[in-house]
Amino acid sequence: MVDARELAAIATLWKRERRTFTASFGGVSMLPTIAPGAPLEIVCGDDAMPGDVILFLHRGQVVVHRLLATRGEWMLTRGDANPVPDLPITRDAVVGRVAAPRYDESAWQRRSRLIVTSVFRIAPRLSRLLIAPLWQIRRAWLGSAALFLRYGIAGVLARMWSKTFGRLIDVEIVLTMRLRAAQPFAGEAEFRYERHAPESKRFDDAARLLRVDASKRREQEVFVAIDGSDETLAACTFNDRGTDAVAHQRGVTVAPRYRGRGLAASVLQFQARTLADEGAAEIEYHVGLTNRASRRTFAKLGASVVDRWIIVTLLRRFRVARAANPS
Repeated sequence: MVDARELAAIATLWKRERRTFTASFGGVSMLPTIAPGAPLEIVCGDDAMPGDVILFLHRGQVVVHRLLATRGEWMLTRGDANPVPDLPITRDAVVGRVAAPRYDESAWQRRSRLIVTSVFRIAPRLSRLLIAPLWQIRRAWLGSAALFLRYGIAGVLARMWSKTFGRLIDVEIVLTMRLRAAQPFAGEAEFRYERHAPESKRFDDAARLLRVDASKRREQEVFVAIDGSDETLAACTFNDRGTDAVAHQRGVTVAPRYRGRGLAASVLQFQARTLADEGAAEIEYHVGLTNRASRRTFAKLGASVVDRWIIVTLLRRFRVARAANPS
């Protein structure tokens, strides 16, 4: 592993020698111009012009973004997929220019570029004060939009209650749903589907994606979808190990960049089909009534509600649960 200081020294040497090399990088910030893993030809030097795609160093990391504007020793960049420019960099951070096509900006990208570059050309350092809040606003907007899509208005309000007054008393309705295990499974063409035990590194990766403690899930296993282009863990679903007539699923999630592509459904179908081949007749799921996205996914697969649970929690410690027939 090369540290930041060694990386900077190598970049300085290669710029001096005007070296040309080919490399590929992960990430989706340059879509649709550059796909993750695509080979890129880099010409080392500092003669890039606005509109060129450049390779530069930022906080010890290698970044490939488009150069928007220059002002003295300062440069303004942005990934083609990003609506907001990056924080300004100095010219000595640039390693070289990448042979890549230009692209068509969206209306939002064009507006943000015009605003930020106008400020940047007057005072590069002060432009940081404009760019940082724009990124914060974008993250907040995307986070809010994702919450409403997943939980709906009632679900978002319920989550707000849980994080505030719910610390004293919280009420949750949890649905028990069951799905016939013998599901058809085709999967998405660009993804690979695998099954992993707790000893696997993929198991730990899946636990991080689901945001659970892997050490507390050693009695479970995980089914995953892997992006074949860069081996990224795209989706996962856990279940208790051992196959009875009813198998118990323990959570499903999809990495943010892959949401909206039906991966949750396909990895659940893979899990169900595999467990059916080993003797399971049904898969049982538990989902909060306010988790609209998960309820829709399970229902789309054909799962039906077999019970409801009303759970009352006092002071985050004392829990009372009561089952009720859904009819």
